[in-house]
Amino acid sequence: MLTTTGITYIADQQRKFTIPQENVTFQTLTGLLSIEEEKYRRCPNLDMVIGQLDFDFYYELLPTIARWASDHTHLSNPIMPLHAGTTARVTYAAAQVRYILANAFFLNTTKGYGSIDLTILYNSLFDNMAMERIRCLIEYFRRSSQENGNDDYREISIERYSYAGEQPDWEKQMIAIKASKVNVFTKRMEDAKEAQGFVDFANRQIHIHLIFPSATQEEILCE
Repeated sequence: MLTTTGITYIADQQRKFTIPQENVTFQTLTGLLSIEEEKYRRCPNLDMVIGQLDFDFYYELLPTIARWASDHTHLSNPIMPLHAGTTARVTYAAAQVRYILANAFFLNTTKGYGSIDLTILYNSLFDNMAMERIRCLIEYFRRSSQENGNDDYREISIERYSYAGEQPDWEKQMIAIKASKVNVFTKRMEDAKEAQGFVDFANRQIHIHLIFPSATQEEILCE
């Protein structure tokens, strides 16, 4: 019988992030980051991304991220992993995901099933890929802030489907695939309106288990 242990990913589960009402600078932000080694406190990529934003991040968005990260009521619903080799589904509320990512922004996370530590992204010597990933996270926060709580209960479901039968030897398959059955979609996968879901053909031999400056794209099938 499989047993499931939940994980919160939150390091300090009582931490409250307080943003002053004035004179907020990048030094104010780095003072809130959970960084043990001083060499990682500069966070040049994060500083550069914030400086390139077309809005006042420190007054318009940072207080909201701090409020999300401080709302530890979500700890009552830990992340439940999907067991390898089994077909199962796990569902989260959008507010819970936002809470975890807000704590990741402040580096207030611990290892669980993998790591969501952003220290490498923040400090990868002005790495363009790292900055793009940081920019995407900030844009996620910005759009979430515009929902005004209307998106809190939206469900996000992740399903693992495991094929229990014997895998075919694909190299020996001689059945032709008709070109008319293949549709190459070059836009964002979220824009595929006819798709009912996305299938991620993950390579189980590749277990990075951390976030670093990479744009690795696994095979995604919209169905």
